[in-house]
Amino acid sequence: MNTQQMTLKAQLESAYTLRNNPNELCEQKPDPLLVVHRYKHSESIDKIAIVCALLAYGNARQIVRTLGAIPLELFASPHQLAHATFPLYRFQTADDIKALCMALAQIPLRDVFCAAADSAPRHLAALYGIAALQRAILSATTYRSRGFTFLIGLPYNPDKSPYSQGAFKRWNLFLRWAIRKDCLDLGFWEGTISPSQLFLPLDTHTSTLCVELGILEHKANHLQAVFCATDALARLNPHDPIKYDFALYRIGQERR
Repeated sequence: MNTQQMTLKAQLESAYTLRNNPNELCEQKPDPLLVVHRYKHSESIDKIAIVCALLAYGNARQIVRTLGAIPLELFASPHQLAHATFPLYRFQTADDIKALCMALAQIPLRDVFCAAADSAPRHLAALYGIAALQRAILSATTYRSRGFTFLIGLPYNPDKSPYSQGAFKRWNLFLRWAIRKDCLDLGFWEGTISPSQLFLPLDTHTSTLCVELGILEHKANHLQAVFCATDALARLNPHDPIKYDFALYRIGQERR
């Protein structure tokens, strides 16, 4: 590790230490992870977390407000879930969000993810696992709409290039919550894959900050940029490269 990398690692470690604190999740600092923590003892935590992650775009306060209006506690009772009322959010109608929840209620998510991740090249385990979850959702319902497709994203196909990142950032956010475990990330799928196999949940704001910090050369949030940013962070922390994601997100959020 050169001097520049050591300086950057020290900066990121300091930011992580500051942000890895339960007090970072509060109404004054809205984040969809706040809603996930409300259900951390639920047997449906993975289903709840996927809903929270896939709707995690736009204004954080509005995201949290929308998630609070979704009957997430009803995953334990699919019949009641089918007759519940759902909110709309930006590009998603109430029917789009309901269709996602009804599909998730039918799927053994961890089993689907593990089967795909275990058979994938190690460095692509997360990507293949995400694609399997997307295909499982699309197979569990005949419902289709533009808003629903935007929410789920299109599964990765290695035979098609280029790959549009789309919902990949939000799926990577879900996996961060599921695989990592610290004061914020819950680790409810801890052990399925290693934190070293995760990808940075890169969006426009994080990409800008990554350029400023020298993690990326150019501002971008396509798949190759995700790989490059994750590889750069892996040189600083090979066992847990996206450890710094929440700190980067908060720094970027507070600059807006």
